Amino acid sequence: MPDGDSVMHSTTTNYVAVFIPVDDTNWHALPVNMADIERQRDVKPHVVVLDRTAEGLGPIEGATVVEVGNEESLGEAYRMGLKHTKADLIALNIPGVRSLPNRLTLQRTDLAINRHIDLVTSNMVLVDEEGCLTAEVDPDKADEAPTPFWQAGVMIRRTELSRIGRSDNLPVELFLYMRLRAQGRTGHMDTVLTVGHAGDFFALIEDSLKEAMAIRNINPPIRPSPDKFANDRRAFDARLNPKSSVSDALDRMIREGTFDR
Repeated sequence: MPDGDSVMHSTTTNYVAVFIPVDDTNWHALPVNMADIERQRDVKPHVVVLDRTAEGLGPIEGATVVEVGNEESLGEAYRMGLKHTKADLIALNIPGVRSLPNRLTLQRTDLAINRHIDLVTSNMVLVDEEGCLTAEVDPDKADEAPTPFWQAGVMIRRTELSRIGRSDNLPVELFLYMRLRAQGRTGHMDTVLTVGHAGDFFALIEDSLKEAMAIRNINPPIRPSPDKFANDRRAFDARLNPKSSVSDALDRMIREGTFDR
C-alpha cells in the first residue's frame, strides 16, 4: 500500500482514497479495515484516517492520519481529509464493517463508466458471531432512508463530498445522499461489497422499521466452509485479544474472496 506522500502526486486511473472516520467508540476495529484495504484488487488505495478521538491515534503505517479531534463535526472531518489527498474518487468506510477484495475496483469502474452519477452505493451481507450469512441488505430499496452502515458501501466523487454540511447535530452524510438522489445523481450496484455484523446492524433499528429496510433474510443461515484449524486460531486470537468480535471463519472467507460473486 502506498504511503501518503507518494500517492499525493499519483495520476493513475486506479488511484482512489478511502476515508475512515474514527472516534473513541470504534478505533479498536480499525486494524480489520486496514487489512481489508490491503487485500483490495487492481487499485492503489490511499487510506486517510480521520482521527476524531480525544487522545489521538498517532501515526499508522500505510495511512495518512488527519488529526481532527473530538470537537469537530463529521462533515468538517471529511473536508479536512480532502486536503490530504488528490484522489477524485473517495470510498467511505466504517470501522468494523468489512470490505470485500473487489469492492474498490468495481465501484471505481462503475463511476468511470457512469459519468452522470456522483455517488454509488452497494449491498451488504450480515453475519452472526459464528460467521454465518443471515441476511442481505439493499440500501437503495429502503423506503425512506438508507439502511444502517450504508455509508460503508459508498464511493463518491470528491467534488460532491466537498459540499457536505458541517453541522454536528444533523446526519450530514444522509442529507448529502438524499440531495444527490433527488437530483438523479446516485447509482447503486446490486451486489454485496461489504460485510457487517447482524447484532450491530439490528441494534440500530426498531422492529417496526425492519419491513421498510429492504432486508432479505437468509433462512437457514449459510455457514462458512469447514476449517479444521478454526478452533485453534480462535483460541489463539482470544488469548491475544479477548475483546475481538471478528470470527476467524469470516476473516478467512473475506481474505480468500469466498463472498465474491
